[in-house]
Amino acid sequence: MSHSPAPEHLFGLALSGGGACCAAQIGALQAWQEAGIRPDIIAGTSGGSIVGALYSYGLSPRDILKVFSETNLFSFSHLTFRQPGLLDITSFKVLEDYLPENNFQSLSIPLIITATDLENGTLKHFSEGPLHRCIQASAAFPGVFAPVNINGVYHADGGILESIPIQPLRSKCKVVAAVDVNPSTPVQQEELQSSRKVVNRAIRLLLSGQRSFTPEQADLFLSPPELFHFGVFSMDAVEELYAIGYEAARKKLDSLKALLAQHI
Repeated sequence: MSHSPAPEHLFGLALSGGGACCAAQIGALQAWQEAGIRPDIIAGTSGGSIVGALYSYGLSPRDILKVFSETNLFSFSHLTFRQPGLLDITSFKVLEDYLPENNFQSLSIPLIITATDLENGTLKHFSEGPLHRCIQASAAFPGVFAPVNINGVYHADGGILESIPIQPLRSKCKVVAAVDVNPSTPVQQEELQSSRKVVNRAIRLLLSGQRSFTPEQADLFLSPPELFHFGVFSMDAVEELYAIGYEAARKKLDSLKALLAQHI
């Protein structure tokens, strides 16, 4: 009888997309870091790929929060007129500033980044080679950002096909935690009275609906319901979002410690 190989990592962390709400993931990382817990491998989609890459490279959670606080990804300075999208994510230079080596091998924690191959309609998992383009592709939400060319193929937001990448970690890790910042709470009509709110709601539903998993596939699943009150463009609320993620992770800290202790 053949046996599956033993998982090579103890603790894997899956991070969803969600724009500004990904600041909650930074708060969760801070809570775990204070407890001496550090993931052995990270998988990220869209905004989660940015958080995952910066943390894997060695930035502290507070430094990552500072990046989120000082950078406006949705600035009109990224407008594009010759590509199929409103904004050109490849003109977003913060990755060059904070990830200067531009390759997966420079990361101190192994990282998996998901993106959608628009031409073939398939999900791609990137874990080696050039880094910046993979992050940009993973975060290129269609209609907002132009798709990103990787090896001659257009790629866009990984959340189109996989909103949170639990699956690529499951066989590699003994314990998998997931932080999903897209709670799909019902809304009232008065909460849909502007174009911005409608767009936020549509993006949130897309991200929460494209799930190739159930929460039970993660050993620990965080999706703070308070995040419902914020949109993917709420860049002015990153400190509050960070605090929500921090408290949610602290509340489940004993559970995570117990899970890890079972496999040490």
